[in-house]
Amino acid sequence: MTPTPANLASRIQHAIGASGRSQKEVALAIGLDATKLSKGLNQRRRFKPREIEQVAEFLGLDAAWLRTGAAPAGPAPRASDPQAPLASPEPAPDGTALDRRTAILDAAGRLIARKGYHNVRMQDVASDCGVSTAAVHYHFASRDLLLVSAMEYVIGQDFQRNSAALASVSTSLERLELFVDLLLPDNDVMRDDWSLWLQFWTERITNEKLRTLYNEFHAQWLESVTHLVRRGQQRGEFAPVDAAQFAATFVALADGLALRVLTRDPEVTPATMRTHLVTLIHDRLLPR
Repeated sequence: MTPTPANLASRIQHAIGASGRSQKEVALAIGLDATKLSKGLNQRRRFKPREIEQVAEFLGLDAAWLRTGAAPAGPAPRASDPQAPLASPEPAPDGTALDRRTAILDAAGRLIARKGYHNVRMQDVASDCGVSTAAVHYHFASRDLLLVSAMEYVIGQDFQRNSAALASVSTSLERLELFVDLLLPDNDVMRDDWSLWLQFWTERITNEKLRTLYNEFHAQWLESVTHLVRRGQQRGEFAPVDAAQFAATFVALADGLALRVLTRDPEVTPATMRTHLVTLIHDRLLPR
């Protein structure tokens, strides 16, 4: 049996590692900024009593054990106890836990996009990807963690897919126009992705966990456009405008137009969305 770590920070760090969760997952689940969790684990910040309780609850541990290191009396350790073996509740249908986790995230993202963030249950996700509810709970201890992780996964996939597609384009103008084409909600996949993003957009107003994650992705969204513009400027293909300011305008316009497309505004279609964005590119970036 592994010796009990000597101090609170070490016990929490050990428990997180043994659970198979990442520090980011734990921080999101308990509503704590990931930087604050990291500082606590490195003993540069004290954990508050409520935070200890939340970590214990999320990982399925005895809070007294986290605080003191003393073995709890009573029932045998749960599966997420750092001194208990971790086991999947059932074998993954495709043979690997990683593939099953990805299938769960795909299903959750698709269901959020089509049913709404507040209308998706763990049972819905399990049914959609053909696993038991216990299997979903094994990978995601709470509904909130599942939904937040699904948003993070799907949007992260979008960024990766766009980067791969843009790598094969030669001129800066073609690259930025292809970027516009990749954004258009003119197929089921992109309509789902925009639905997810716009729900993310509104939920962040009242959900602190989503607000932190949204701000990270929004900064990445802005940086993607800024990078494309600066690359074109370095090649002499774009006018010397403020790249960051152009990116802010482009992103705001894309968000607003996509919202109108998804809400079936008769005056805005994917084609008119493309026209507006390409016009902005030509008006602001092409040398006179």
